[in-house]
Amino acid sequence: MARERLGKRAAFANREYVYRTRDCFEIDEVEGYEVTRKRVFYDDVVLVTHHTFRPWPAAVMIALIAGLFGLSAVALGDVARIAALVFFVLSMLSLLWIVVLLSLGGDVITIQGKRTTARMHFLLRRGRALEVYRLACRLARERQQRLAREKASRERMAPTETPASPSSSQGDSSS
Repeated sequence: MARERLGKRAAFANREYVYRTRDCFEIDEVEGYEVTRKRVFYDDVVLVTHHTFRPWPAAVMIALIAGLFGLSAVALGDVARIAALVFFVLSMLSLLWIVVLLSLGGDVITIQGKRTTARMHFLLRRGRALEVYRLACRLARERQQRLAREKASRERMAPTETPASPSSSQGDSSS
């Protein structure tokens, strides 16, 4: 089975891409030109979470851009009315985008292994986030249940050992 991309997380200086493989979730951390690959095996998954967040940094950045558009519209108001109207419309669209971002927010899926964590952000894609969450839970549950069944069958098949009685293990000490 080839790798299937599940999601990503982008920060200021790095990006993480999470893939599904046959045996594990693979995380490619990209910092500049360096790529580090980590894995969370399905049988090592301890916790899968799904929660929402509000993208405040993006909203602040868009607000700054909307402010620049608004200032440009005011500055060009008397000189070039069409350009001022364009900048005014751009500032209003930016403000509308902020309202949409903050009202709908984003979703975060976290897959916690024993040693590694995979984290994916889904901005305005709640359906995809739920799909990835259910898939991660199902893959981990199926693998861990299969391992538990195999362990139980091995324990049933193993011969039971009876401890030796204390009198036979001490031997004859009458020499």
